[in-house]
Amino acid sequence: RDRSQPHDGAMLFEIVGAPAKRLKGHYWTTRKTTGEVTLVFRCRERLDDLPDDFGPHPMVRKEAFMGAQATTAEGGGVQS
Repeated sequence: RDRSQPHDGAMLFEIVGAPAKRLKGHYWTTRKTTGEVTLVFRCRERLDDLPDDFGPHPMVRKEAFMGAQATTAEGGGVQS
């Protein structure tokens, strides 16, 4: 893996809606990281690819943002 070594963790979810359409919860890891997770039901069909309207992975946006911050920190500025 490029970003980190495997580690253990756990999640605790609350079932939201009637009928249930969403899981909301928190996670904890052995690296002492924590966060929130929301999973939304989309369809019963098994999909081989993500739907077009799903959007990019959130880490792709974060890595792009972090790259822009590094450029700013180096005095290069952010191009718009």
